[in-house]
Parts: sequence; C-alpha cells; structure tokens
Amino acid sequence: METWLSKRGSKEVAAYRAWARALAATGQDPVPAWRKALDIDPRDESSRAGLIRALEAGGNTEAAVAEYQEL
Repeated sequence: METWLSKRGSKEVAAYRAWARALAATGQDPVPAWRKALDIDPRDESSRAGLIRALEAGGNTEAAVAEYQEL
C-alpha cells in the first residue's frame, strides 16, 4: 500500500491513517504510516494520537511522551 500511495503522490491524511490501522490490525508496525500522515498534516490530532498509541504499544514510552507534548 505504501508504494501505491507514494506512486500516486497521495496527500490524503485519511489514506495514511487507514494504512496505519491496517498495519496495526495485522500485527505490523504502524509507526511509519502515522509519521507519514503527520508529515502531511502536523496538526492532525487523530494521527498524533494513533502514533502515541503505537509508540506506547511498541514500548517506546519516551517517544510517546515527546509526541504527547506536541498535542
């Protein structure tokens, strides 16, 4: 999906949020997808919250706290 989104130059935050959720649901690391969504829209609170949850789930508490401070 990442390749498909990249080739199309997708700037749709919703597409990257959906990709992140799909990755998480299949036991894969969703952090890159959440970061890409935030690259597109750094103020997107839903993506920031998803990134925080993914970082916490991966045991990266310090990074999760740093992202929380960006809210």
